[in-house]
Amino acid sequence: MPYGLSNSPSVFQNFMNEIFRDMLHRFVVVYIDDILIYSPNLETHRHHVTQVLQRLRQHNLFLKLEKCEFHQSTIQFLGYVITPEGVQMDQKKVEALKSLALTSEATSAFQRLKSAFCNAPILRHPDPNHRFVVEIRLLVIEICSQGSIASYWFSQSSNQRQQEAGHGLFELFFSGRGRHPGEWRHHAKDIVAVKIMEQLWIESIRRKLRIEKDSRVSTDIKIVHGDKKTEFMENYVEELQKKTKTFFLAAKQNSKNYYFHACERGNKPTGKSMGKACETRANSCEAYVSFKFIEETGFTAVVVRQQLTHTGHDLSNPEERKKNAINPELLGFVEIWLTQGLSISQIVIKSCDWACSRGYTDKHDRRFFLTPEDARLVKRHLRIFTLPDIDDAVSVEKLVTGELKENICFLQPLTKDQPLVIVVQTPQQKALLQENPHPMVFMGASYKGLTSYGYALVLVNQTGREVPFAYLIMSQESSAIVELCLNMLCSSNPNFYPRSVMIDRDLKELNAIREVFPKTKVLLCWFHVLQAVHRWVTSRDGGNLSPDKRHVVIHAMTRMKACITEEDFVTVSTSVCNDLDAQLGSNRVTTYLRVHWLPHAALWASFGRLFEHNSSDTNNKAER
Repeated sequence: MPYGLSNSPSVFQNFMNEIFRDMLHRFVVVYIDDILIYSPNLETHRHHVTQVLQRLRQHNLFLKLEKCEFHQSTIQFLGYVITPEGVQMDQKKVEALKSLALTSEATSAFQRLKSAFCNAPILRHPDPNHRFVVEIRLLVIEICSQGSIASYWFSQSSNQRQQEAGHGLFELFFSGRGRHPGEWRHHAKDIVAVKIMEQLWIESIRRKLRIEKDSRVSTDIKIVHGDKKTEFMENYVEELQKKTKTFFLAAKQNSKNYYFHACERGNKPTGKSMGKACETRANSCEAYVSFKFIEETGFTAVVVRQQLTHTGHDLSNPEERKKNAINPELLGFVEIWLTQGLSISQIVIKSCDWACSRGYTDKHDRRFFLTPEDARLVKRHLRIFTLPDIDDAVSVEKLVTGELKENICFLQPLTKDQPLVIVVQTPQQKALLQENPHPMVFMGASYKGLTSYGYALVLVNQTGREVPFAYLIMSQESSAIVELCLNMLCSSNPNFYPRSVMIDRDLKELNAIREVFPKTKVLLCWFHVLQAVHRWVTSRDGGNLSPDKRHVVIHAMTRMKACITEEDFVTVSTSVCNDLDAQLGSNRVTTYLRVHWLPHAALWASFGRLFEHNSSDTNNKAER
């Protein structure tokens, strides 16, 4: 250590702390250039000494042999004598105290203090096999009702302390500090005691941990509040993946409270690829992150170990990305598209659009850009899935009365006299609706695989994202069935009353919504209106119009949709219909529009949507 320079001791102390960070308070104590190594037995001690010497050599630090003592059972350190029995004062350091002369007034009081130092009522070493007691002493200040201020010490009673001392309790550790301003608003037991106990407990856990032989492994201990183990692990792994730009497999539970996430390329190779990273994801990578949960006396801690040095593959090599696993979010969409009956080529195109919309550009990276082979593989895996019974009705009955029971708001079993009706709402969706009791609702009949099975009810949450909050599943559609589902949903969510509902299929749901929610504004999705009109004009009933004539009809619908007042709509629609009759040479199309769409213009034209929702334009947000 360079002497004479400003801040040399503190800089050197920080340097030593960095060098021995993983050893400190486990078997090493360092004060500037004094190093103390302690162990429970001689064999372990030799191993500890070897580790310390290797660490010093690694950092080009040298020891003076004549100043070192090895394999001692009693040793002097920083003015103390340390023995297997405990810690006591160095007698050489207290000689001056023994010979100190005092006045007669102070002699009586000071003799006991001299005796305590000289005869050393030692501080005991903590024994982790016995219980620990934390005593909190706080100066509590209260403002009385008359405005005066009273203060007193909050502590254990002397009787309680004497009683505990009689059961073999020894004082081990003293710690104190001032309270932060925010802590004065809370009771001592809620802030100070709990925090001290947490830190002491963490240190006791750290002392019991095994010594890692692999220097690549880092260890950390964190407190987990509440029953949030899964949430903690998911958030931790997600942040780790973002930070390191790597991916880990789902957790494997090797024991009751131990979870292991291996690198996605951690499997051992079995084929002809021989583990080549550009040909297979089985590269025997040793990177991992693990979680060991410990629960004691109402506290939950987790020991997080991670080894982030990847082996068997190169994260910077773009050629390896051709063998990446499919992104989990994209995989979910691929499964939905397959259940909707899309072809392999359609799925490849849609996956490409999905990746580009999220800013991914490397089309060789199969995590985001699928090949036909990937889509076929997902399809084969889907076929492996089997329902609980060969009879669909029996399968549904087993699912909704078993593992999905807590998510079912209403169930009407399928019989000869009644259709199957299920209202599904998870606890998370129920909480979402409680946060947004009067939302703008989108009633989707084609939401992520529900086509032909019912509806998904979707709301726009406070962050602007569309989120499903309930599912209506039915084997037969009618206004009465939809009305039944909505009534059951309201029974389960008493405060629910939507501000507006947008429907996307046809007018079948309109009567049901108006019966259950008479004050709610009902809207028709503009895209689905155009889709229905286009489908009709290409049919035999619509005259199977040519592309040019179909374009004329769609342009006419767009003109009517843009009207911002009802009076304007009446004028424009009359003019548009006359123009269509003239251009198409027939009133077939205009008759269809006057019967099916013009009477319901307030549901899809702009003049029916001029109201605000969450300080943004409802029309534009809903259409997006």
